[in-house]
Amino acid sequence: MKKNLIGFTLVDMFVEPEKTMKAIRLGLLILVALLEGSFSSYGKPCNAPPIVVESAKKASYEGLWIRWTDHACQPRAAFLVHNDRKDPRGLFGGYLREYQYEFQGKTRVLNTTHYHYPGFGMTINHYQNPDGTGGSSASSSLYFRGQWQKYLQGPHHYIHQFKWLIRIGRVMVPTTVHWLFRTGVSHPIYSISYDMRQIKDGDLIADTRSPYGNINWDGDGKSIVDGVEWGDRYRFKTTSTPLTMASSWDYTEKNKVPFVRVYSRQSNAMQASIQTQFWSEQDAGGYWFGRNWGRTSKNRECEVLHKIRRTCRKDADPHTMPEVWNWAYQTINYQFQTDPHSKRFAWGSNYGALGLSKYTDMGGGERSGWPEQSYAVFVVFSSFSSGGFESLKSFIESKDQVEIKVAGAELVEEGFDGVGRATRVSYRPAGYDHRYGSWRLKAKSEAMKLDVSGLTTDRGITLVIEDWPTADYQLKLSPETPAYSSYQHQSKELWITVPAGRGKRSIELYPSSKRMP
Repeated sequence: MKKNLIGFTLVDMFVEPEKTMKAIRLGLLILVALLEGSFSSYGKPCNAPPIVVESAKKASYEGLWIRWTDHACQPRAAFLVHNDRKDPRGLFGGYLREYQYEFQGKTRVLNTTHYHYPGFGMTINHYQNPDGTGGSSASSSLYFRGQWQKYLQGPHHYIHQFKWLIRIGRVMVPTTVHWLFRTGVSHPIYSISYDMRQIKDGDLIADTRSPYGNINWDGDGKSIVDGVEWGDRYRFKTTSTPLTMASSWDYTEKNKVPFVRVYSRQSNAMQASIQTQFWSEQDAGGYWFGRNWGRTSKNRECEVLHKIRRTCRKDADPHTMPEVWNWAYQTINYQFQTDPHSKRFAWGSNYGALGLSKYTDMGGGERSGWPEQSYAVFVVFSSFSSGGFESLKSFIESKDQVEIKVAGAELVEEGFDGVGRATRVSYRPAGYDHRYGSWRLKAKSEAMKLDVSGLTTDRGITLVIEDWPTADYQLKLSPETPAYSSYQHQSKELWITVPAGRGKRSIELYPSSKRMP
């Protein structure tokens, strides 16, 4: 008897009902993915409207709405709370209070009712003092008045800046955060820098868990987390659902790009952070579970904390997950056993990532966390079935394969190592600005042509042209498709986001006074 597309016959429905139900569930997931455009709508060309930035007050929280168009030509919105005044809780802002995106033909609204962490994106740093005191103590931007600024604003590119002087332990640390929004790109970038040049090496010993907070990424906060994944040098993923301390897991797959993700199949939703650099380039993740790289829950090694061996409990106890203090990135590990609906989400690093010129990463390697520390992550809210997470992760993984051939310009070889920093570093690869997940070029003439190849995923690419002389210009793309651009008069930078598309793209750029061939 001929089988249908998901692999069962009418006879199977009666003979093997369990197999049939699995096949039906698979078919429904494929259908949902198709409806959401996870195969066909990435990079769907459209003449998207400009980004809208408007002041607003939402339930007494004062801030800005940022409204933009994503990769599938659908509207998205984010509400950022001002950090120069107290919010209704008596805390200072500087975080994402609400987020909106389209899901199955409706607007999914993500907000929070959490009392202590009224949003997502605040800074959190646990610290030790040089004399060994502290340890579990933490500092947050929520308790310090700051300043905010529309750092870059163009028709299709917007950077929102938060700055603070935050006390971490016994020292004050200038801290800068940029949120980048782009037309044609679904997920904003959160880029953070800590400036410790005014203190001595070792005056501070802290980790970094920023961006941190609580937001109902499922839309209503009622779903239970089915699984957790994170990436450092290897990729950790739970392999049984729902998530419990008895969940099985796999840590055998090698990994390039640091990330952390939680998800719910029931609500078809997820939250993730994905770093814009490789783990080998910028440390992320922490603590002692790296000893289980290359292992699974079936052959795991016992955990060690401060040289005290814990009971391994391989067979005698169903507890298989790492201890709650030993997850490489903080998510719901401290909450989910008592609050299965928790939506806590953060980043992670070892102590010393802030304050030590030499500290040890979770693989035993030497890293530097002084005199400055910077990194950037994509902040991802989406459906679990859309495939957007894997596509974006692959985009970063393939950055070294992107080739840009240039006439009339040159790739920028070095630039600032972080937002709000003066330190310059060599870009890896040449032109790639990890602060904003974009490529930088310097104009050498009034006309240029770029051939971009090696785009292996369905994600767009942003180019920043330095020293471009005029706001009056023409763009020509091949294959023909809209491009989204913003010119900054003061810095003479032209930002161009080219819609998603695999393979090769050609871009020609001319002042309008010149005739385009």
